[in-house]
Amino acid sequence: MKNIALMKGVNRSLILVLSFSFLLFVRCNSVSDKKNVTQNTPPQQVKKIEIKLTPGEIIPNVPCSADPSITYALYVPAYYDTSLRLAIICFFDPHGDGSLPLTKYKTIADIYGFILCGSNHSRNGMPIDAASKGAVTFINDVKERVKFDANGLYLAGFSGGSRVAGNTAVSVGGIAGVIGCSASIPDPTGKVGSRFTFFGIAGTGDFNMREMKALDKQLDNSTVRHFLQFFDGKHEWCPVATMEEAMKWLALTAMKDKVVIPNDSFINNIQNKLIQEVNQNRLNGAIYEGWYSEKKLIAFMDGLRDVTSYKKQVSEIENSQAYKNQLQYRQGLEQQEDQMRSKYSQAFNSQDEKWWENEMRKMNTEAKTLQITEQKQSVERVLGSLSISAYMQVNNALKSSNWQEAEKFITLYKFIDPTNPEHAYLSGCVEAKKGNSEKAIDELNEAIKLGFTDYSRMYNDSMLTSLKPTQAFKVLTDQIKK
Repeated sequence: MKNIALMKGVNRSLILVLSFSFLLFVRCNSVSDKKNVTQNTPPQQVKKIEIKLTPGEIIPNVPCSADPSITYALYVPAYYDTSLRLAIICFFDPHGDGSLPLTKYKTIADIYGFILCGSNHSRNGMPIDAASKGAVTFINDVKERVKFDANGLYLAGFSGGSRVAGNTAVSVGGIAGVIGCSASIPDPTGKVGSRFTFFGIAGTGDFNMREMKALDKQLDNSTVRHFLQFFDGKHEWCPVATMEEAMKWLALTAMKDKVVIPNDSFINNIQNKLIQEVNQNRLNGAIYEGWYSEKKLIAFMDGLRDVTSYKKQVSEIENSQAYKNQLQYRQGLEQQEDQMRSKYSQAFNSQDEKWWENEMRKMNTEAKTLQITEQKQSVERVLGSLSISAYMQVNNALKSSNWQEAEKFITLYKFIDPTNPEHAYLSGCVEAKKGNSEKAIDELNEAIKLGFTDYSRMYNDSMLTSLKPTQAFKVLTDQIKK
């Protein structure tokens, strides 16, 4: 096997960083990298569209040879060498921004030895079967373009992208694992079996957190290796530190499956950090957090280290009255969430704008000022669910060209989620369709101020066609491009 110190293009300082971690992706056996992800259908004979592969830099638009309309972003570490067999993660962003997760996570990909690629094709609103078909085209093109080990093919997605990643992994072969952020996967205990590992991620204030918890509980009764990692946040791509936990999980699982040579330094380093978390929670008397940290240690280390004592400790915690009280308290908050969601769902059609303005001002204030963490997170989840409901109400009105109804729900959307750029963007679309060009530009400008960055969506949106010839619209799109 090739020693890491002999890899071409790796400087000595990088080798020091990678000395304990990169070795974990030295593969135990050679597997053909040309294996088609669909397995049952041989790849079509098409002429590959050549691109210049620049290690260490993100290539934002790589066209698939089988269908050039399907493109993806690609990143290979600076030390990439065709003689190496690195693992690869294929990302699915809900807005078709393949470069976004690559930009966010490429630093840790360098450390753990991952090639990254991200679909520019798959996006929310696309039928799941069409998205998965595009995903197969994307994955097969990557397999022809870069060298990596077929035992190290992973899919990852956020929100709707998570559903695409999960559906693709369930539907086709050759997927070693899935990182699912903020959305469940289909039929997790049926067709999946033990075919791939699953690492779930959810923000504590994410309206889909409970969906992820339900999936995790369902997987407890399956043969699927799985873990659900929480982070302090809402419905969003997770922080880098959280994705790093996912990469550790993939590495450890590969070692358990004997497709990667176990690296004792790497394993011990992770185990020691997990033990520190357990001990700190015990010291703080944090019952629920202590239970969670011990469950994580077991999930990560079982099969590589002896975790018997931690399994016993988890059982003791679960039988304690203190834990039962904590669990009952959290379940009570979730029941309150359900009641609040039901109340506000009915209020969409029964309450006026003034009521919504007052109610949402109170809710948003609570989300910022509540001192009890669990209560604060509960309010954030309710607000998140209301935000997505308002968004869907607006889109339904737009599809039927009901501008009055769309404006009503855009107003509620602003009250519910004032810092979200989406309501301003949708307002700009409505104003453009009504012929109010100046007002439309103002709303789109507000969307950009709030963080709207999707150039392709704005430039190609049929609702904004009337604005495209104007200089004001060019200024806006150029601003996003930059």
